[in-house]
Amino acid sequence: MYMVPGSLPATRRGRPGWNSVYRVLKTYFITTKVLDKDSAGTDNHMRMIIHGASSTTRTGFLSYEDINTFRRGAQDTFIFPDLQSVHDVKCVTLLAGGGDKVIIEWVKVVSSTQQTKTFHNPNKTGLSTE
Repeated sequence: MYMVPGSLPATRRGRPGWNSVYRVLKTYFITTKVLDKDSAGTDNHMRMIIHGASSTTRTGFLSYEDINTFRRGAQDTFIFPDLQSVHDVKCVTLLAGGGDKVIIEWVKVVSSTQQTKTFHNPNKTGLSTE
């Protein structure tokens, strides 16, 4: 976890506040599990929005240059350092990056300062840009 100085808040009278505002940055570990079914995997990229009790943050691409991710039945873990802390993850939004459908069975979000959260896709809904 990192602390990054922010701007000084204003008081009711428009004067600077006493304390600096800090953006808390932390590392998130995101694990995805693709459904083990024909045509459930993809070679397209995805991104994620992590929604929490106090804010939201966006990941970069869920991909690795030299590893084929999102294969049928596979689990892939992605590490995102220096993301804004959301304080208690409530849900995630997956953003598909191509027309090839992928079916994610579950997504796990891990950080050092909160409980691990796992989100399931009980209806096996596929994601694509089409």
